[in-house]
Amino acid sequence: MQTITFDQLHSALVATFSPIAAVRTPAEAAIKTLKSYPGSTALLVQLCLKNSTISSALVDINVRKAASIQLKNLLRSTWSVSDEMKNNPTDPTVEITQDEKTFIKESIIEQLQIEDDPVIIKMLAEVVNIVAVNEFPQSWPTLLPKLIAGIREGGAAGNILKVHNSLLALRTLAKRYEYKKKEDRGPLDDIVTQTYPLLLELCSNLIKTNNTTIEAALMVKQTLKIFWSATQFFLSSGANTREALTPWFELFQHLQAQPLPEASENLPPFNQPTEVEDRNSWPWWKVKKWTIRIMNRIFSRYGNPAKADSDDSMQAFAKYFSEEVAPVFMGVVCNTLALKSQNRFCTDKVTQICLEYIERAVELKTTYALLKPHLQFLVYDVCFPIICLTPVDIVMFDTDPHEFVQRANSFMMDFADPRMSALNLISELFKHRSKDVAAKLLKFTAQTLAEYAAAPPAQKNHVKLDGALNILGTLHEPLKSKTKFNSQLVAMVSEHVIPAFESPISFLRCRACWMVNCFSDLNFNDNGAISLKITQCVFQRLGDPALPAQIEASKALRQLIQVEGAKEALLPVLPQILNEYFRILNEIGSDEVVDALQTIIEVFEEHMEPHAVALVSQLANTFKKYSAREEGEEENDDEEAAAIQCLECISTVLIGVSESKQKESIYKQVEPIMIELICFILGSNGEYLEYMETGIDLLTLMTYYPDVISEGMWQCFPKLYEAFDLYAFDYITSMCDPIDNFIEKSPQLFLSLKTPTNVRYIDLAVQMVKKVLENDTSDEVECRKSLIIVASILLNCKGGVDEYLPIINHLLLEKLTKVGADKLPHTRIAILQCLGCAFFYNADLQMAELEKRSYGGKIVGLWFKEKEGICEKWLACKCTIVGWLAMLTLGSERLVRSGIDVGGVLSGVIEMSKTFNDEHMNRTPNNGNRNGGGDWDGEDDFQDMGHFADGNGGGGGGGGGGDIYEDDGELWEEGGEFDEGPVTDIERPDDLALGGFMRNMKEFGEEGDYEWGGEEDGDGEDYHKVMGDIQELQLLEDVLKGCLAREPHIFGQLQQNIKPEIMASYLELAKAAEQQREEEGKNS
Repeated sequence: MQTITFDQLHSALVATFSPIAAVRTPAEAAIKTLKSYPGSTALLVQLCLKNSTISSALVDINVRKAASIQLKNLLRSTWSVSDEMKNNPTDPTVEITQDEKTFIKESIIEQLQIEDDPVIIKMLAEVVNIVAVNEFPQSWPTLLPKLIAGIREGGAAGNILKVHNSLLALRTLAKRYEYKKKEDRGPLDDIVTQTYPLLLELCSNLIKTNNTTIEAALMVKQTLKIFWSATQFFLSSGANTREALTPWFELFQHLQAQPLPEASENLPPFNQPTEVEDRNSWPWWKVKKWTIRIMNRIFSRYGNPAKADSDDSMQAFAKYFSEEVAPVFMGVVCNTLALKSQNRFCTDKVTQICLEYIERAVELKTTYALLKPHLQFLVYDVCFPIICLTPVDIVMFDTDPHEFVQRANSFMMDFADPRMSALNLISELFKHRSKDVAAKLLKFTAQTLAEYAAAPPAQKNHVKLDGALNILGTLHEPLKSKTKFNSQLVAMVSEHVIPAFESPISFLRCRACWMVNCFSDLNFNDNGAISLKITQCVFQRLGDPALPAQIEASKALRQLIQVEGAKEALLPVLPQILNEYFRILNEIGSDEVVDALQTIIEVFEEHMEPHAVALVSQLANTFKKYSAREEGEEENDDEEAAAIQCLECISTVLIGVSESKQKESIYKQVEPIMIELICFILGSNGEYLEYMETGIDLLTLMTYYPDVISEGMWQCFPKLYEAFDLYAFDYITSMCDPIDNFIEKSPQLFLSLKTPTNVRYIDLAVQMVKKVLENDTSDEVECRKSLIIVASILLNCKGGVDEYLPIINHLLLEKLTKVGADKLPHTRIAILQCLGCAFFYNADLQMAELEKRSYGGKIVGLWFKEKEGICEKWLACKCTIVGWLAMLTLGSERLVRSGIDVGGVLSGVIEMSKTFNDEHMNRTPNNGNRNGGGDWDGEDDFQDMGHFADGNGGGGGGGGGGDIYEDDGELWEEGGEFDEGPVTDIERPDDLALGGFMRNMKEFGEEGDYEWGGEEDGDGEDYHKVMGDIQELQLLEDVLKGCLAREPHIFGQLQQNIKPEIMASYLELAKAAEQQREEEGKNS
């Protein structure tokens, strides 16, 4: 086995820094093979050592950094190695020996504790984490004692580096258990028990000695992060009491209250940066961030009795926290929020979390009682300035509109932006403490709007107007819910929003469009004049010079077209609207703009015919633009979402023209575009997997709606198979529908077409079914959906696939054996359904296949066992009836020879036909679904989903039982008075539901025996046209008459032995069959 020496490894790492490609490239390739060399990890550890030498000289720091990075990467793959990795003939991985593991565990902590290079420190901490994941605590019992010793000894000796790096490793260790279930957190509970007193002592000593150095801040920050990891989801049993946590809460209060002076004040902590970006990363501001983050988390998860776990200890803690801790801490939070009003600095993140803390304080009477006297300060001195645009925002709006739009529409910004937190806080106060807030807030916004309208142009405060409108728009739901405010809201829109559309201030034009999204459904009581004016204004803003205004206008139009009269007003300019949307989409990727375009297409569906081809073409081009990625380019979530929306928008167009008289012409024109688009997605080698499902949906539409599938569209078939075979196995449930369409629409092409490598398309289809059925990880939905392909082949290719019956029977019967009597009941029924199709295809050949396997009697026995389940499904029942009737045509002698009870089959087919006639004949199968199979009327969906349908389960039942909660007072009393009332806790429906949900989820996690994966049926496979065209009653009569004519003695005897009630059913069915024939004769 190959080995590598210390000198060779050092030389290879040095060579990776060479500017000469001929030297660098071989070295990089050699480094990648280190996993094949035994002993390489130990050598990397030696190279990382701070005092490591080679040829009597210290190893270069850059080589040490490279060695630490390679050590981290190598340990990920070599600490625990599977047999498959070990035995890989081309790229084997050598598992490190036990001696190497011992060496690493004994040396890595000491090495970390003396390291001073930030990169190497980070890498060695990761190494500790990798080893701990595999070894701690059982096989690395010395880890925690070494870290504790490093903190204690380093603190006593004043060795800050040793303390900090030990804390970093301890945080890494604690973080490993952060997301574990409660029962799996035993090691973390031990860490808490052994380290909390030491960590508390460390921080307390730093405070007592007035240590305000950066190093002190870094140690405190690591301590806070350890506390966060240990408490984010559970409080350890030893750390959920007043005695254990009170000293920590006192520490947090001190840290949050600690002033952070400007550098110019020359007070400790010294040297606060002056640039915002540097301030945000300054360790003392990080300390404040982690402090308020911890307290906010404890408040939200454990500190509110209404949300805390119901056991006695957690309820006792919640009572203690809500009554004694939260009110006291709220004082330092409010002082932190006051910093900006005092023209002092506070990071946006600290401000945002402080506002969240206050929002939680609004819910509890103990904290709200203290907050209530300070609402004026909180709402108007803190929140309103935060809500208003800053000079930086305005510059970004004008000079970098793409960045402004991305920030404004980013879902993640909601969790980081103090503006959103301020709006949320005002919304909570307005809804739940309305008697104290609503009247003053509405007066303030009205006064702001009036002042702006009255001020001369040069004195208008545009920023303040934008902030007031933002508040009113945020509160639109509670405002609109009170009819008494309708006239004021109408006046606000007429006098302030509509004029803002023509404002010279670009961000006010944008705000006007945004307000339309909030108030487009107001009752203006003016015969549509204001709505028409707003519609015209929004249409004009589609071409606004400012991109953010264009975006908001495009979103507003989606709301406006739902308003009565807007559709008629916009119809004459529909082509211009479509052009404007595509112009905007060419400018920026926005899923909301595409979604708005999709709404317009849906609303104007009957007018889309002239624009359909152009729409599909432009949407396809826009998709390609958004989905295109340069090598190494990071994914853009906004553009990815917009690309998916483009595909869904194309679907809307294709469905919209499906009823058009020109549909065949339209589909023919868009076909080349769609073929290129679908093949692009399917043939991407998994690079565009996020678009796979929507791309397959498009293929389904293009194979369903056109009356004929062209040979060109068949190019997609092998692409579909390649995608499935290589990387898209999980999409089989979507793939079956277009395959079924291909087979049903063009069975001859399906049987004749071959790939360039001479593989028949039918072989590709059968191989897909084989791969699904033979894969033990395939769930029931995947198995059942794949069987659609089998049924489609047998039903549509009659007489053309004789040679495939053996492989089909092999797959079906093998799977039937695997699923047994208890597992996958719907899959068993689907298999029996396919066997019925096989008898329909060719009863003689199918019986021969069963005879070869001595399976005839077994299959009929299984059919009888599953008869009740079969009768519940339209297609399964129909296929079984038709299959059994085909079986009877083989004659009694052959059936008896195969072990089949002929009398049982005869009685069974009559009973099943009666059930089918009674249960299903009054239901009209719907073959208008978007796949070749279709779905009759969807009733099975509701039957299978049980309590979701009847309103007694889930959350959507509606009616009965009264309100979930009672607010502390109506938002506004009928008289409009804002009465003072007692301060009470708020119980909100979402809180109650969330608390119960989380408790249920925890119980569920402990029981943990729910099986995901679709036991429900009814997902589009309960109808097939071939079976739909068969008149089963007439077939029943014809077959039984034929049997009686061929074998009068045997079938006559069987007829006499049939139970009277079954014979009565047959006579009833035969009469119905004759009536059908008469009706058909009249119609013909």
